Amino acid sequence: MAASAGAESDRQAAERFVGLLRQRLLLSREVAIAKFNSGAPVEDLKREKALIDQTLKSTGAEHEFAYRILRAQIEASKAAQRRFISKWAGHPRFRHAPNLAKDVRPKLDLLTTHMLSMLPKLHETRPAVLRRAATQVRWPKQDRDCFGPAWKVAVAPVVEN
Repeated sequence: MAASAGAESDRQAAERFVGLLRQRLLLSREVAIAKFNSGAPVEDLKREKALIDQTLKSTGAEHEFAYRILRAQIEASKAAQRRFISKWAGHPRFRHAPNLAKDVRPKLDLLTTHMLSMLPKLHETRPAVLRRAATQVRWPKQDRDCFGPAWKVAVAPVVEN
C-alpha cells in the first residue's frame, strides 16, 4: 500500500509541475497579443539573459537542469508567439491587449518561481513519471497549431532527461 501511495504522490507532483509548464506556455498567447499590437519583436536576447540570470539566482536553482528547463520555456514561448503572430498577419490590432509589464510578466514570474522550486526533487526522483505526464497534455483545438509544436520545445529537457 505504501508504494502505491508514493507512486500516487509522484504522479500528482509530476502533473502539478507539468500543469505549471502548461499554464506558463498558455500565457504566450497574451504575450503575442501585446507584441502584435505594439509591433515589438518576439525575441529580446538581452532581456532573456537578464531574466534567466536573475530568476535562477533568486530561486536558488542555479544548476544545469534548471537552466535547461527555463531556457526551454523561453524558447517554447517564443515559438508559440511567432506562430500566433504569423496566424494574425494582416488582421487589425486587438481591441484589448494585455500590458506585458503589469498584466503578464507577474504571472509568468510566479509560475516560473513555482516551477523551479519543484525541480530538484522532480529531477532526482521522478523522471519517468514526469516524462509520462508531459506527453499527456492536450491543447484547445483552435490553438493546437501554435501550442503543440511549442510544447515539444517546453518539455524537451524533461522528456530527454
